[in-house]
Amino acid sequence: MKITNVRPEGIRRNVALVRTLREDICEDYDIMLDAWQSWDYHYAVRVCQESQGVIWIQEFPVKWNVRNLDDDH
Repeated sequence: MKITNVRPEGIRRNVALVRTLREDICEDYDIMLDAWQSWDYHYAVRVCQESQGVIWIQEFPVKWNVRNLDDDH
């Protein structure tokens, strides 16, 4: 599923989309997201934490944010 919208309300919308998808396909399938290189590390982590069953995020994080991955670790 390709999703974008990096503004704060985008997290709520993207999480709602994943939850709706999870309800529609049940627990038998994995969910993979395509971030279109528009998410940073913190955005992606938050979407995954608030969603259920996301196993892969394609095209994340954008290459110029990779340096910041260890800021929270």
